[in-house]
Amino acid sequence: MRAEVADLHRGLTRMWTPDAEAFAHLGRVYAEEGPWREVHEKVAPGLADYQRAAMEDYAHHVLAEKGER
Repeated sequence: MRAEVADLHRGLTRMWTPDAEAFAHLGRVYAEEGPWREVHEKVAPGLADYQRAAMEDYAHHVLAEKGER
């Protein structure tokens, strides 16, 4: 899953380069009640929470280790 999340992070850097904290926060936004959660849940039930966890993992174990805090 980290490869897919790395692709997501790389894609975001075309517009904005989120540090570890911002990337983890974005994952939490995807899982909060609202339009982003609805989009993820339409793709697959549970995807929003899975995406949040994967983005937090990537933020803490990859971005933070690179010093992108």
